[in-house]
Amino acid sequence: MAEISEPEARVYPRKAFSCPAKLVVGEQAPLDVETIDISLGGACLLVSRQVNYGEFCVIRFNTEINGTTRAFTAVAKAVYGSAIGNGSFRIGFQFFRVDDANIAIVQALVA
Repeated sequence: MAEISEPEARVYPRKAFSCPAKLVVGEQAPLDVETIDISLGGACLLVSRQVNYGEFCVIRFNTEINGTTRAFTAVAKAVYGSAIGNGSFRIGFQFFRVDDANIAIVQALVA
């Protein structure tokens, strides 16, 4: 598979963050994925199939912050990806639509 990419223009620092997540691509059933890292600008996920460059998806996961489970949901666009073997792909997503409550979750995770 071809690698998708665009010039890297990171504005926010990334923080390693690993947790199970769901990725909704179009009208397909949600994929079980794993987060790799996160920032206020986006997230990198380990995915079992390639996602097309520029494709909009929904990322969902639950995380614990200060002893409380919080549900994160955001619309994001695939901006890069590469095959990493074993049929897995490392896909970078830029957040496109994130409300204030979900921004607060990311801020707590990267603090």
